[in-house]
Amino acid sequence: MTFHKIDNDSINSITNALDFFQIPPTNVSISSSKVFEILPSNPLTDTPYHFKIHASQNYIDLTKCYLFTEFRIRKENESGQLVNLSVADNVSPIQLIGQTFINNMRVSVNGREVFNSNSLYAYKTYFSHELSYSQNAKSSHLNAAGYFYNNTSTQEGGLDTIERRRLFENSKTAQFIAKLDADIFNQPLYLINHCEVDIEIIPND
Repeated sequence: MTFHKIDNDSINSITNALDFFQIPPTNVSISSSKVFEILPSNPLTDTPYHFKIHASQNYIDLTKCYLFTEFRIRKENESGQLVNLSVADNVSPIQLIGQTFINNMRVSVNGREVFNSNSLYAYKTYFSHELSYSQNAKSSHLNAAGYFYNNTSTQEGGLDTIERRRLFENSKTAQFIAKLDADIFNQPLYLINHCEVDIEIIPND
């Protein structure tokens, strides 16, 4: 039987489903891995927030970059002072607050800008999660980023609104962790060594 290859230089191979006797190879390309916590280089009271991954001899797996956040909702009383919410206050954040609190994100590698969301980051990440993930994902691990599945056609009164409201009852502090949603963080290749990565995050007002 004659096969027509797209690239004549491509070597022949067979599917694993028919390879009964070949022992699968062992990945020996990675000798060790580490996880680092990177804090913002400026105070949280000053925006934008800057994160810097300094150049080193290590390769970087950008698909494993997560942003850890803490939020609390308070209100102003008649005197203009911030006070805690009461049980009667019907307040909840928007969906996916661990990501949609971001207004704009810029990513630079060695001083060259490679990503700029142009103040549309919240819309980009919301629609990508809304349209790309299954109901099972929305009802499980996406909860960690503040996304809860909406079981109704309305924005208010659904299970998602109730769950998000419960997180902040009586001005409790809620924690979220979410992946950074930019093209360079959504591809499988490692970033080569001796590259410095600058991440600038501007929150929504």
